[in-house]
Amino acid sequence: MPRHIAWQGELPPVEFGLTVRQRLELAAHENIGAIKSMANSMDIAILLERPLGELSSGERQRVELAALMLRDAPLWLLDEPTAHLDLKHQIRCMHMLKAERDGGRTIVVVLHDIQQAMAIADNVVLIDGRGGVAYGRADRMFDSQRLSKLFEAPLMREGNALIPDYRGKG
Repeated sequence: MPRHIAWQGELPPVEFGLTVRQRLELAAHENIGAIKSMANSMDIAILLERPLGELSSGERQRVELAALMLRDAPLWLLDEPTAHLDLKHQIRCMHMLKAERDGGRTIVVVLHDIQQAMAIADNVVLIDGRGGVAYGRADRMFDSQRLSKLFEAPLMREGNALIPDYRGKG
């Protein structure tokens, strides 16, 4: 199963004292040679010898994304992959996910950021937190009325974006 599905969720515990390199080696299995180039692509090469417990949340998130990519499974499951990332790395993460999708990988992502979801989603599952679920093509699901009802917050369309309507009544 680990070779078929890769999971990126909450940040893992740091109590084991692993360094970044050791964490990536655990994920890489036989692909140890790819660690350096993956570390470079995720801006974590300078951190390879540091313990995970000494990293910021954003640095640890980038380590986990690098570990995910080293697994090279055909199905990726990600929960808030851009959490803790600065804007530069959020954009890189979105570009990486789109490239992997375009390369044939199946990716299921949980996102709370509407703009990120609109940028990468082909299909969307909307969950309202009360047992309601809606599924469909992304171009049909990103509707301001539908999402305003779902989030119980007013949204408005600005060009290609859906943004909170801070001008109205809350």
